[in-house]
This record gives sequence, structure tokens and C-alpha cells, in this order.
Amino acid sequence: MIEKSGYTIRNYSEDISDPNLSEDERSGLRMLAHLLLPHVYISAPYAFPDPIENTNKAIRIADDLYTSGVCMPILPHLTMLWNTVIPHEPAFWSEYCLLMMRRCDALLRIDGLSQGADREIVEAKKVGIPIFYYLDDLSNWLESGPDV
Repeated sequence: MIEKSGYTIRNYSEDISDPNLSEDERSGLRMLAHLLLPHVYISAPYAFPDPIENTNKAIRIADDLYTSGVCMPILPHLTMLWNTVIPHEPAFWSEYCLLMMRRCDALLRIDGLSQGADREIVEAKKVGIPIFYYLDDLSNWLESGPDV
């Protein structure tokens, strides 16, 4: 648990609903929480069997994590839009995603076949990023107040 100015950052969603806070205070608390919350990389299938379905599933998981107020999910699937505007080769996205993952405090591996997600697991192990295969295990880690 992280405390700043009397507010608990681990579940900031309760704190920002305090009716005594001004909108500027809420905004500042949100910003502080985003800086201090553990960043969790969502490693999940993208291309197979369908990029749209896989992205939809990953977004729903990321949204649940974000709205819970316990972590800042990092979702590489959102590069789909970037690639639509400015296409790049798969190697570009693989490198970009690995760089983004290295900035995270943990990795959540969503089930499904994926060479890219498998590469992310190998890299996470190399750099010592905790890997979780189940939301319950990730939740327990987040509740333990990881040192990030």
C-alpha cells in the first residue's frame, strides 16, 4: 500500500470519489496513482486466430484491471491502430513491445497460442519481471503491495 497526502494509492478509485476533493485534487490524485501503481504488461495472443477478437479480450482484461484501481495495465494490442495508420513490419512491433514490457513491474500472460507472447515470457524471465498466468495470482501479488 502506498500512501500520499493521506490517500491510499493502492485503490485510488475510492479516494477520487471523495466529495470533499476539488476536480484539480482528483486529477492530481489520478496522476500520482498512475505514476505509483505497478505497471502490468498484458501479454496475450494477437494474430491467431483473429486480431480483433484477441484485442477485444485483452482490452476487457486491461479495463477490469484499470478500473479496479490496483494497477496500470500496459496493453500492446493498442498498437493495432498505430499500425493501421503507419504500417510497420512485425519485427518492428516485436521490438517495440519488448521495450515497452521491460518498463513494467509484472507481466500477465493470457492463455492462447502466441509466438510473440512466448518471446515476451522469455524476455521477462531474463530481466526478472514477475510473470503471472492467472488473474488471482496477479491480484494476490498486487494486494501484497509489491515494491515497485
